[in-house]
Amino acid sequence: FGHRIFTYAVNLGGMADTKIQWSEAKPASAESLASTFDGKMRAGFDMYDLGQYADAVSLFQSAADICLRVPKPEGSSSSWVARRVKALNNAAASHDKLGHLPEAERGYAAALKTLQDAWSGYMFPSLWDSNYSPMLAHVEKKMGMMPRSAVHVGQGVDLTDVLDVGKQMVHDAVSKFHAEDFAGAQPLLEQAVAIHEKHAPEDGVTLATCINNLAAVHAGLGEEDVARSLYARALNVKGATEEQREHIRNKVRMLGRAFEASQAEDQRVIAEHGDANTAPAAQDPPAPQA
Repeated sequence: FGHRIFTYAVNLGGMADTKIQWSEAKPASAESLASTFDGKMRAGFDMYDLGQYADAVSLFQSAADICLRVPKPEGSSSSWVARRVKALNNAAASHDKLGHLPEAERGYAAALKTLQDAWSGYMFPSLWDSNYSPMLAHVEKKMGMMPRSAVHVGQGVDLTDVLDVGKQMVHDAVSKFHAEDFAGAQPLLEQAVAIHEKHAPEDGVTLATCINNLAAVHAGLGEEDVARSLYARALNVKGATEEQREHIRNKVRMLGRAFEASQAEDQRVIAEHGDANTAPAAQDPPAPQA
């Protein structure tokens, strides 16, 4: 029922005594909504700085939704358009930190559409340029930093900015790796590899490092075949140092030993307790232990 609040009182003696009244709830003022918006944004920044990105997403998205409650024409003013764009942009950035790439891209697209809709209804293009052009440039830049494939990555964005984003992704992924959040580190490193393969393939040291780290993540996930393939790919990177290659070879050897140790443990358990899937017949003697 929107903002309507319905109240009623009925005398059970008969409908003739029924009293029905309704009142319209007063909508929140623009000033009140602005205050609520600012509080949500501040809390969102706090969560973002603490690395609590899921909470940041919720707060920034809530702030963006507040902007839609402002009545027109004030809700269409440049200040409210700017608020919504900032909130959508920040929610998208938080999704990106979580590795939620489709959600991040949709958030940036929503911010871009908000700007485009504002432009289509603007009476004075020169004023639009001064009010919105910096935000438009920022959102388009962020869209360009959202690699979905080796073809798309970094299109139309300054090379230095793209490579800086790639370095930050590696830094964030390493933190997740040490926290054993391998699933969280994987999409960040995949993006970092795509960025460096497209924009800085001559920087073999960085590219080999990114691929090596991605291999380690897959090893942490128990995906040995994928890890081996990535280690082999890192070894073949042109420009990688011999020290890097020796490190990667050691990782491959360790991966093999870990796999062999796992197999040996499986055989020990089967020898002691039998295979849960193919238990030996009762008359069979237990397998000898080494």
